Amino acid sequence: MGKKFNIKVLDKSNFPEETRELYDGICYNPFAIFVVGIAKNEEELKYKWQELEDFVLGFIQNNEEFIDNYFDNPDIIWDVYIVLLVKFDVDLALRMKIENSRLYCKKVILDYDVNLSIKENLSNLILFQNLNLDMVNTTISEEIFRNDLSKTTKDKELALLIKNNSLDETNNFKGNEIIKGWLGDIEVSNKNV
Repeated sequence: MGKKFNIKVLDKSNFPEETRELYDGICYNPFAIFVVGIAKNEEELKYKWQELEDFVLGFIQNNEEFIDNYFDNPDIIWDVYIVLLVKFDVDLALRMKIENSRLYCKKVILDYDVNLSIKENLSNLILFQNLNLDMVNTTISEEIFRNDLSKTTKDKELALLIKNNSLDETNNFKGNEIIKGWLGDIEVSNKNV
């Protein structure tokens, strides 16, 4: 796989024997805890999701001894992830229901690669991706803004005017009308503040 990430696997003996069948692995790093469940179908996915929520609340978030033994910061109980590994297509509505549920902890559904260890499967979480921030551009140029804005008008003449001219030049015509309509009831002016 080639990716390096600092994560450890927790021995199942740290939790009561009757809980060990609920999860397929627990991993952690100094900043988060990952409770992993593998589901073979949607019914098992629903079951694991609900059972792992109860496990997280009962045996991780309320286990001061466990937190004290493994972590310097007790606030780690707020950075617990249930990671559900699946090898089937999950219905979009179910995926959204599970991943949008923030009860007790965050939930993530990942594609399960049976040829990888649980730890290696976790490397697919965005948390472990090496993002090059120089490659991420969050600014919108005036050209892109004008292009998007021109698409919102049905007036072809105004659309060309917006697309091909600066916003200052467009404002001299009827650009304020389209911008106001696009932004809602915000007062639009071409004055320097």
